[in-house]
Formats: sequence, structure tokens, C-alpha cells
Amino acid sequence: MTETQVEMRIISAVSNILFNTPLEEALHGIMQELARRISTTPTRKFAAKIQSTLSDKDIASVFITRSAWTPPRPLADFLVPMDAKRNPQIGSTTSAT
Repeated sequence: MTETQVEMRIISAVSNILFNTPLEEALHGIMQELARRISTTPTRKFAAKIQSTLSDKDIASVFITRSAWTPPRPLADFLVPMDAKRNPQIGSTTSAT
């Protein structure tokens, strides 16, 4: 044929973050119900066991993006309110609000 060769490299990928408020509200309601169910001593002990396998650096890396709770809590015992400012914004196409 033409003996043409093509090389393709994906340098980066982008996609817009499309918010879905009704779905977020539904999920938040489900999470509120689940939060009541998982706030038990056996669940907390299990979470502490998992956390004990992580290094301080592993744990701290989560708190760089979310500062709502601090170590050494092995399990978050709250939900971030729907209207809470997300700081920093997570995602390449979001802007600070």
C-alpha cells in the first residue's frame, strides 16, 4: 500500500465536570442513612485495623485535599454538608468558588 505509519500518543485527556444536583442530593440522603448504620463499635474497630496498615504519609495525603477531619480518626463520623465549599476544587475543569 502506501507504507504510511502513524504513531499516536495521548498527551492528556480532559472532560468537563457536569454536576447532577438531584443525584447528589439523593446520594447525600443515602449517605446520611448509612452513616447512622456504620457508627458502631465493630465498624470503628475494623476501620482502625485498616488504618493501622497505612503510613502517616498515606493518611496525611488525604488531608491535603480534605481538611474536614483530622487524624487519628479511623472513620469519619459526619457528612460534609451539600453546600460546603470544596477547597481545593477536585478536578481539572472546576474553578474555585
